[in-house]
Amino acid sequence: MESKGHDPNTIQPPGHPTMSALVELVEDLPPLPSSFNKLCRVLDRDDATADDVARVIREDQTMATRLLKEANASHRFRAGTTTTVTRAVVSMGFRAVRATLLGASVTASLGRYFNRENLDLWRHIFAVAVISRSMCNHLGIGEPDEGYVMGLTHDMGHLVLKNHYPTQHAQLITQMNMPSCDLTALELSHYGVTHPDLACLIARRWKLPEMLVQVARFHGEPAGAGEFEDLATLVHVADMLASALGLGHTGDPFVRPLAATRDAMAEIGIHDATTLEPICAEAVTAFRGGFGAFLRLCTDGKDLVGADAVNNPGFGDQ
Repeated sequence: MESKGHDPNTIQPPGHPTMSALVELVEDLPPLPSSFNKLCRVLDRDDATADDVARVIREDQTMATRLLKEANASHRFRAGTTTTVTRAVVSMGFRAVRATLLGASVTASLGRYFNRENLDLWRHIFAVAVISRSMCNHLGIGEPDEGYVMGLTHDMGHLVLKNHYPTQHAQLITQMNMPSCDLTALELSHYGVTHPDLACLIARRWKLPEMLVQVARFHGEPAGAGEFEDLATLVHVADMLASALGLGHTGDPFVRPLAATRDAMAEIGIHDATTLEPICAEAVTAFRGGFGAFLRLCTDGKDLVGADAVNNPGFGDQ
């Protein structure tokens, strides 16, 4: 459960020097790439055409390459059928184009927090992203590409805490000696802010859509997400599934049984194994086939993990 009784949009740091430092870290984050922000301005125009959108994307070779790769991915079309940016925009639609390139921009920006010690957390984040995408696809809730970005951004606060306060964060984890322990309550008492709070602040710093802000803030307590409750529930379930499938972890020593998430699963249409199994199978395949490429995007193409990580079960582009 998430902590209650405070608003991350109006955080004031008196009495919590660590919280003050964390808020300053978020405020000092550079914005998302200017090319992506320019694209969003075009996409937001009522009179925007596919040619208008493609023209902006072609100005940034990284965005163009990413979009063409996604348009030709096996889960969309037969490989090699889309060879121009304009055709990719038309085939995918504006909403999917925005989500795809937002995901790439966020991944690259979060790469500043990558290190080998956080590799299992990165596995978890990517797993929640692909599970969320698969759930959107199978359950008809939201758009699959947006589901991926929801999963990608849900634990941004964990990355900040583990990167800037590794010792303190590890100490908090050791205090979780029973499954009933609440990490966000420990974070609130220690830092004055929780990892969902930080994810919410980062999302607002980057001017992400309100849907992503609320899902990041309330993925552990979906009822608080208001009109986005179904999407927050979906990411909450994806979070639990990633842990149950052993696809990375946040450091929490306890894996909650899926039975504890039964009500949440039922709310979004998962009532039995016949619904759950294809979601998990699709997500595990996507995880195994995509994590290596995801890390290369995080690290600007650098190999920072080595052969031991590549040979770890569940890793890489096998």
